[in-house]
Amino acid sequence: VTLDVSSLEPPEPLERVLREAGFTLAGYEVEASLYTDYGRNAYSRARDWPDGERSPGVVAVTLLTRPRRLSREEWIRRWHGRMSPISERIQPRQRYVRNVILRGITPDAPAFDGIVEEVWPSAQHISNPYLFYCADNTWQLLKHMGLMLYAILQFHNLLAFRTTTMSEYLVRTAGDTATRRAPSRGDG
Repeated sequence: VTLDVSSLEPPEPLERVLREAGFTLAGYEVEASLYTDYGRNAYSRARDWPDGERSPGVVAVTLLTRPRRLSREEWIRRWHGRMSPISERIQPRQRYVRNVILRGITPDAPAFDGIVEEVWPSAQHISNPYLFYCADNTWQLLKHMGLMLYAILQFHNLLAFRTTTMSEYLVRTAGDTATRRAPSRGDG
């Protein structure tokens, strides 16, 4: 579960509900940057579902650990300046959010440096390499896999990759003062 609790005052009731449901929580203060949002590319429509309703697609959340050989600034430069544009060009993401971790805010939060949230159109787009890499043939698949592998190795250790898939529920849209409502259906 990933939560943006910046708009929840206080976040403790939500945390309590999650803990009572059996979740272990690790909280981080992050600097988030939205690289691609719904409706901003050919793979998704603009968001038209209300807060609290399941978003379409499948979300992959990846925890990143900066290789110690790279300064923090160089790591971010490679991630934001190289990795993001390459993956945007050769993968069918609907939404892509980069979170640079500033600090852990819960006791015993594991040490990570970044969190990536990527929304894919369907489970098939994750399990089928041709769909995942926007490849029409084996040659294009190998080329796109090579580009991705090279970009990843420039800023991250493959052995430290931790990814999980989940569903997304936008509880309150960032920046909204009120909960987003379902589009009007002509209730005349």
